Amino acid sequence: SAASGVSTSAKLEPVLTIPHGQNLSSTSGWEQRVGQILWNPLLHPNSSSGDALMDLAETSSHEGGGNIITVGWDARSPITLWDISSMSEAKEVWSTKPENETPSFRRGRGRLDRFSGLNSALPRRASWDPHEGSHILVTAGVDVVAYDMRCPPREVGVIRSAHRYGVTDVCHNHLQSNVVITSGMDGIVKFFDLRMHLSQRSSGAYLDTSMDTSVEVDRYTPPPLLKAVRGGHSHWAIRA
Repeated sequence: SAASGVSTSAKLEPVLTIPHGQNLSSTSGWEQRVGQILWNPLLHPNSSSGDALMDLAETSSHEGGGNIITVGWDARSPITLWDISSMSEAKEVWSTKPENETPSFRRGRGRLDRFSGLNSALPRRASWDPHEGSHILVTAGVDVVAYDMRCPPREVGVIRSAHRYGVTDVCHNHLQSNVVITSGMDGIVKFFDLRMHLSQRSSGAYLDTSMDTSVEVDRYTPPPLLKAVRGGHSHWAIRA
Protein backbone atom coordinates (compact mmCIF):
# COMPACT_ATOMS: atom_id res chain seq x y z
CA SER A 1 0.00 0.00 0.00
CA ALA A 2 1.00 3.66 -0.39
CA ALA A 3 1.02 4.09 3.37
CA SER A 4 3.56 1.33 3.88
CA GLY A 5 5.72 2.42 0.95
CA VAL A 6 5.77 -1.12 -0.45
CA SER A 7 4.65 -1.65 -4.04
CA THR A 8 1.62 -3.90 -4.33
CA SER A 9 3.00 -5.21 -7.61
CA ALA A 10 6.16 -6.56 -5.99
CA LYS A 11 6.39 -10.34 -6.22
CA LEU A 12 8.49 -12.73 -4.18
CA GLU A 13 10.69 -14.78 -6.46
CA PRO A 14 12.36 -18.04 -5.36
CA VAL A 15 16.11 -17.76 -4.90
CA LEU A 16 16.65 -21.53 -4.92
CA THR A 17 14.54 -24.65 -5.42
CA ILE A 18 15.33 -27.77 -3.40
CA PRO A 19 14.56 -30.95 -5.39
CA HIS A 20 13.35 -33.08 -2.48
CA GLY A 21 12.78 -36.68 -3.59
CA GLN A 22 13.05 -35.87 -7.27
CA ASN A 23 16.06 -38.12 -7.86
CA LEU A 24 14.22 -41.25 -6.71
CA SER A 25 12.87 -43.91 -9.04
CA SER A 26 9.47 -44.04 -7.32
CA THR A 27 6.72 -42.06 -9.01
CA SER A 28 3.96 -42.34 -6.41
CA GLY A 29 4.26 -38.65 -5.54
CA TRP A 30 4.77 -39.33 -1.84
CA GLU A 31 8.56 -39.26 -2.20
CA GLN A 32 8.39 -35.51 -2.92
CA ARG A 33 6.06 -34.54 -0.07
CA VAL A 34 7.75 -32.50 2.64
CA GLY A 35 6.26 -32.27 6.12
CA GLN A 36 8.92 -30.14 7.83
CA ILE A 37 11.95 -27.97 7.04
CA LEU A 38 14.77 -27.44 9.55
CA TRP A 39 17.51 -24.82 9.40
CA ASN A 40 20.88 -25.75 10.86
CA PRO A 41 20.65 -24.69 14.54
CA LEU A 42 24.09 -23.08 14.19
CA LEU A 43 22.41 -20.47 11.97
CA HIS A 44 21.25 -18.48 14.96
CA PRO A 45 21.02 -14.67 15.17
CA ASN A 46 23.20 -14.65 18.29
CA SER A 47 26.06 -16.35 16.42
CA SER A 48 25.60 -14.65 13.07
CA SER A 49 28.50 -12.86 11.39
CA GLY A 50 26.05 -10.46 9.75
CA ASP A 51 26.77 -11.99 6.35
CA ALA A 52 24.20 -14.65 5.42
CA LEU A 53 26.35 -16.26 2.72
CA MET A 54 29.33 -16.47 5.08
CA ASP A 55 27.16 -18.09 7.75
CA LEU A 56 25.88 -20.67 5.27
CA ALA A 57 29.43 -21.46 4.15
CA GLU A 58 30.56 -21.80 7.77
CA THR A 59 27.90 -24.40 8.65
CA SER A 60 28.70 -26.34 5.46
CA SER A 61 32.38 -26.53 6.39
CA HIS A 62 31.71 -28.65 9.48
CA GLU A 63 32.01 -32.45 9.31
CA GLY A 64 28.89 -33.76 7.60
CA GLY A 65 27.79 -30.15 7.39
CA GLY A 66 24.75 -28.78 5.67
CA ASN A 67 22.43 -25.82 6.03
CA ILE A 68 18.94 -27.23 5.82
CA ILE A 69 17.04 -30.49 6.25
CA THR A 70 13.87 -31.43 4.40
CA VAL A 71 11.81 -34.02 6.29
CA GLY A 72 9.63 -36.24 4.12
CA TRP A 73 5.98 -36.57 5.13
CA ASP A 74 6.40 -40.23 6.12
CA ALA A 75 8.74 -43.17 5.53
CA ARG A 76 7.94 -43.16 1.79
CA SER A 77 9.77 -39.83 1.50
CA PRO A 78 13.42 -39.29 2.51
CA ILE A 79 14.97 -37.12 5.17
CA THR A 80 17.66 -35.14 3.35
CA LEU A 81 20.46 -32.81 4.43
CA TRP A 82 21.31 -30.11 1.87
CA ASP A 83 24.16 -27.68 1.32
CA ILE A 84 22.72 -24.47 -0.14
CA SER A 85 25.68 -22.22 0.66
CA SER A 86 26.28 -21.39 -3.00
CA MET A 87 22.68 -20.11 -3.32
CA SER A 88 22.77 -21.32 -6.93
CA GLU A 89 22.09 -25.02 -6.37
CA ALA A 90 21.08 -27.40 -3.59
CA LYS A 91 23.70 -30.12 -3.05
CA GLU A 92 22.53 -33.31 -1.36
CA VAL A 93 24.88 -34.15 1.53
CA TRP A 94 23.06 -37.02 3.27
CA SER A 95 19.72 -38.76 2.87
CA THR A 96 17.72 -41.69 4.21
CA LYS A 97 16.36 -44.36 1.91
CA PRO A 98 12.56 -44.18 1.65
CA GLU A 99 10.29 -47.21 1.82
CA ASN A 100 8.36 -48.13 -1.31
CA GLU A 101 5.22 -49.26 0.47
CA THR A 102 2.81 -47.55 2.83
CA PRO A 103 4.68 -47.33 6.15
CA SER A 104 3.55 -49.51 9.03
CA PHE A 105 3.85 -48.27 12.59
CA ARG A 106 5.20 -50.59 15.25
CA ARG A 107 2.94 -50.85 18.26
CA GLY A 108 3.95 -52.05 21.66
CA ARG A 109 2.51 -55.23 23.12
CA GLY A 110 -1.14 -54.85 24.11
CA ARG A 111 -1.46 -51.41 22.51
CA LEU A 112 -4.80 -50.44 21.00
CA ASP A 113 -4.67 -49.53 17.32
CA ARG A 114 -7.73 -47.29 17.17
CA PHE A 115 -5.51 -44.28 16.36
CA SER A 116 -3.34 -46.02 13.74
CA GLY A 117 -5.16 -44.40 10.81
CA LEU A 118 -4.80 -40.91 12.23
CA ASN A 119 -1.19 -41.60 13.19
CA SER A 120 -0.31 -42.45 9.59
CA ALA A 121 -1.91 -39.17 8.49
CA LEU A 122 0.29 -37.05 10.76
CA PRO A 123 3.53 -35.74 9.23
CA ARG A 124 6.80 -37.14 10.51
CA ARG A 125 8.62 -34.70 12.78
CA ALA A 126 12.34 -34.22 13.38
CA SER A 127 14.59 -32.25 15.71
CA TRP A 128 18.15 -31.15 14.85
CA ASP A 129 20.42 -31.34 17.89
CA PRO A 130 21.64 -27.77 18.60
CA HIS A 131 24.55 -29.12 20.66
CA GLU A 132 25.80 -31.74 18.16
CA GLY A 133 25.10 -30.68 14.60
CA SER A 134 25.35 -34.17 13.07
CA HIS A 135 22.59 -35.72 15.17
CA ILE A 136 18.84 -35.68 14.57
CA LEU A 137 15.86 -37.35 16.26
CA VAL A 138 12.83 -38.39 14.20
CA THR A 139 9.35 -39.63 15.11
CA ALA A 140 8.48 -43.12 13.85
CA GLY A 141 5.07 -44.39 14.94
CA VAL A 142 5.23 -45.03 18.69
CA ASP A 143 9.03 -44.72 18.67
CA VAL A 144 11.66 -41.98 18.31
CA VAL A 145 14.71 -42.90 16.22
CA ALA A 146 18.14 -41.27 16.04
CA TYR A 147 20.43 -40.68 13.05
CA ASP A 148 24.05 -39.58 12.85
CA MET A 149 24.42 -37.69 9.56
CA ARG A 150 28.18 -38.34 9.45
CA CYS A 151 27.43 -42.05 8.93
CA PRO A 152 25.57 -44.05 6.27
CA PRO A 153 21.82 -43.50 6.60
CA ARG A 154 20.65 -45.99 9.20
CA GLU A 155 19.03 -45.68 12.60
CA VAL A 156 21.68 -45.53 15.33
CA GLY A 157 19.31 -45.50 18.28
CA VAL A 158 15.71 -45.62 19.34
CA ILE A 159 13.41 -44.69 22.20
CA ARG A 160 10.93 -47.53 22.06
CA SER A 161 7.23 -47.00 22.81
CA ALA A 162 7.75 -43.37 23.73
CA HIS A 163 3.98 -42.82 23.46
CA ARG A 164 1.18 -45.38 23.47
CA TYR A 165 -0.70 -44.39 20.30
CA GLY A 166 2.07 -42.60 18.43
CA VAL A 167 4.63 -39.81 18.78
CA THR A 168 3.56 -36.49 17.28
CA ASP A 169 6.66 -34.38 17.93
CA VAL A 170 10.18 -34.37 19.38
CA CYS A 171 12.36 -31.42 20.36
CA HIS A 172 15.82 -30.93 21.86
CA ASN A 173 16.32 -28.65 24.85
CA HIS A 174 18.51 -25.76 23.65
CA LEU A 175 20.03 -25.23 27.12
CA GLN A 176 20.58 -28.82 28.30
CA SER A 177 22.15 -31.13 25.76
CA ASN A 178 20.90 -34.30 27.42
CA VAL A 179 17.19 -33.42 27.58
CA VAL A 180 14.59 -33.97 24.86
CA ILE A 181 10.83 -33.55 24.98
CA THR A 182 8.20 -35.56 23.12
CA SER A 183 4.45 -35.24 22.68
CA GLY A 184 2.03 -37.98 21.76
CA MET A 185 -1.45 -39.08 20.88
CA ASP A 186 -1.87 -40.37 24.42
CA GLY A 187 -2.20 -36.74 25.53
CA ILE A 188 1.10 -36.82 27.43
CA VAL A 189 4.23 -34.68 27.15
CA LYS A 190 7.42 -36.49 28.22
CA PHE A 191 10.96 -35.37 29.09
CA PHE A 192 13.81 -37.84 28.50
CA ASP A 193 17.44 -37.84 29.68
CA LEU A 194 19.70 -39.01 26.81
CA ARG A 195 23.02 -39.09 28.65
CA MET A 196 23.06 -42.86 29.07
CA HIS A 197 21.73 -43.27 25.53
CA LEU A 198 24.44 -41.12 23.98
CA SER A 199 27.28 -42.74 25.94
CA GLN A 200 26.35 -46.14 24.49
CA ARG A 201 26.30 -44.74 20.97
CA SER A 202 30.07 -44.19 21.15
CA SER A 203 30.63 -47.73 22.46
CA GLY A 204 29.10 -49.28 19.37
CA ALA A 205 26.39 -51.06 21.39
CA TYR A 206 23.76 -48.41 20.98
CA LEU A 207 21.39 -50.58 18.97
CA ASP A 208 21.56 -54.14 17.74
CA THR A 209 18.93 -56.02 15.73
CA SER A 210 19.05 -59.76 15.19
CA MET A 211 19.08 -61.31 11.74
CA ASP A 212 15.51 -62.50 12.32
CA THR A 213 13.50 -59.39 11.49
CA SER A 214 10.55 -60.69 13.52
CA VAL A 215 12.57 -60.57 16.73
CA GLU A 216 14.25 -57.44 18.03
CA VAL A 217 17.11 -57.75 20.51
CA ASP A 218 17.85 -54.75 22.70
CA ARG A 219 21.45 -54.25 23.83
CA TYR A 220 20.92 -50.90 25.50
CA THR A 221 19.11 -49.28 28.40
CA PRO A 222 16.26 -46.96 27.42
CA PRO A 223 16.84 -43.32 28.35
CA PRO A 224 15.40 -42.45 31.77
CA LEU A 225 12.04 -40.69 31.70
CA LEU A 226 12.54 -37.49 33.70
CA LYS A 227 8.93 -36.33 33.79
CA ALA A 228 5.57 -37.06 32.19
CA VAL A 229 3.09 -34.20 32.05
CA ARG A 230 -0.49 -35.37 31.74
CA GLY A 231 -3.96 -34.03 32.37
CA GLY A 232 -3.60 -30.79 30.44
CA HIS A 233 -4.59 -32.31 27.09
CA SER A 234 -7.99 -33.99 26.77
CA HIS A 235 -7.14 -35.77 23.51
CA TRP A 236 -3.57 -35.63 22.13
CA ALA A 237 -0.64 -33.23 22.05
CA ILE A 238 0.62 -32.61 18.53
CA ARG A 239 3.57 -30.26 19.19
CA ALA A 240 6.33 -30.24 21.79
